[in-house]
Amino acid sequence: MEQDGEEELVTARSLDDGEILWKYGMRTRWGDFMSGVGPRSTPTLHAGRLYALFTDGSLVCLEADSGKLLWKTKIIQEGYEFPEWGLSCSPLVWKGLVIVTPGGEKGAARAYHSGSGKPAWVSDFHGEGVYLSPCIINLLGRDQLVTAVSGRIAFLEPLSGRTDWEAPWKIFLNNAQIAQPLALPGNAFLLSAGYGKGSESLAVSAGKEEPYLVKTAWRSKNLKSKFSSPVLKDGFVYGFNENSLTCLDASDGKLKWRGRKYGYGRVLLAGDKLVILGNTGILSVVEANPEKFMETYSGQLLSDDRCWNGPALAGGYLVARNGLEIACFDWAKKQ
Repeated sequence: MEQDGEEELVTARSLDDGEILWKYGMRTRWGDFMSGVGPRSTPTLHAGRLYALFTDGSLVCLEADSGKLLWKTKIIQEGYEFPEWGLSCSPLVWKGLVIVTPGGEKGAARAYHSGSGKPAWVSDFHGEGVYLSPCIINLLGRDQLVTAVSGRIAFLEPLSGRTDWEAPWKIFLNNAQIAQPLALPGNAFLLSAGYGKGSESLAVSAGKEEPYLVKTAWRSKNLKSKFSSPVLKDGFVYGFNENSLTCLDASDGKLKWRGRKYGYGRVLLAGDKLVILGNTGILSVVEANPEKFMETYSGQLLSDDRCWNGPALAGGYLVARNGLEIACFDWAKKQ
């Protein structure tokens, strides 16, 4: 998604030359002092359809091949208070549903039928919206929708939106969770945040009176993920401690190593490599090796305009963008 004057666009481009194949636009515009102007959400591709959330709260379903509009609905109601950064969650497609988490006092999470856009459910869980996108984590053999509002984290039953568990999750300054929860081995998951918060592994077991009993397994101040979500590889967590790359043992949170500072960038796990795109447009490649920090490549990929978007790998190509430009590189040839 991108901004073109007063229009937000979903744009499809050729990987060969960047030529625009189709675009779908809506007349809406969001901007704030910290993040600049433009859409905040990332479209979701599933089964030949593209689901995109615009900053005015319009959720659309498009044919991925042509950009043809299949359906459109509004996920916010009259009186909705937008977060200061706008709507940033990305749609989750799961078992015939499209789930979004805009926050709000009239239901923080909402689901729509993926084929028609008709409402499926609205959660009783409510509160001010955060950056977090909805995700599914399997706990004790059951899929749970993990979501958050300002200062709280929750499990929802994803077919109905019922709240199965919720608890406080406080973050200094704004209580806005940004990094995605990370599923860990053994019915556990990891939450991490910047602003001095750190990370916490939560172990889940069956409760007697409640569906779940959730207890802290470990905490660490060596992983403070401001907005780049950590990744898991062979029992080890890799992510940013503010702007420094670190590796932790997922079983106990012990620090394995501290790496270089990469700025507030994004981490992508590709096989046994960590592909890091820093906020100044520098691309680096680090081995996903818990024994030692090993950087194998680092170089300027894009201009140093604000680069908060994560890189993407598709068909041997690396696609990257910042606030001004989008570029495609032959990743397979480079390797």
